[in-house]
Amino acid sequence: MGSPTALDHILALLLGLALPILSLLGGRDALRGEAYDRAEKFALYRGNSIALWLAAAVVCGVWLLADRPLSGLGLGVPNGSWPAGLLACALATSFLVDSWLQLRTPERRRQTHERARRDTPFLPASRAEFAPYALLAVSAGVCEEVLFRGHLIRYVQALVGDCPLQHVIAVGLPAVVFALVHLYQGWRTVAKIGLGAAALGTIFVLSGSLWVCMALHIAIDLVGGMLALRLESLGAAEQHEE
Repeated sequence: MGSPTALDHILALLLGLALPILSLLGGRDALRGEAYDRAEKFALYRGNSIALWLAAAVVCGVWLLADRPLSGLGLGVPNGSWPAGLLACALATSFLVDSWLQLRTPERRRQTHERARRDTPFLPASRAEFAPYALLAVSAGVCEEVLFRGHLIRYVQALVGDCPLQHVIAVGLPAVVFALVHLYQGWRTVAKIGLGAAALGTIFVLSGSLWVCMALHIAIDLVGGMLALRLESLGAAEQHEE
């Protein structure tokens, strides 16, 4: 990145401070436990998608105004780092195993379903809701990687310089910020998101590219939506049997 500009500092304050504070103060209460009908979900998916693309466009614009190549933001070709590929496989495997564990027994399904309805009631509950949700998943997978991995990691790296723990700090701080932004989903999910964000940040630092991170992020969000659909169908079937 080089020396951060005033616009870089403003973006970092918005991403690294304002968003987590808003989530801590009211984001969780505003979303948690609410009932969303189909129209409200569609509006939420559409509105969030537009906001994400606008935010990512602003970040790219700031980089171009500073005469930086977008490849430095992570929009270049991966360098072929095998540790990054290995970590990507480990992250994908751990997520799939965790998803399977949530469906393994009727009791686990019931607990997961109740938690999802309480903490993430905006997830799709029908096939008709999944298509617009998929648009949001793609938007989040692309744009959040640009915002929280590409820009924020490069910003922290520029601030801390060549200290021995540069990469740890540069990956760790944005991971904590990204996790706290999702506080509305509950502390248990925040912990999982924090670990996943740290893994994605490490993949970015090792590979020099966001494309693998984007693909993983999109896949995780899509599988999360599919899991919500599966829980709804299993819950309805089990209630019918009773």
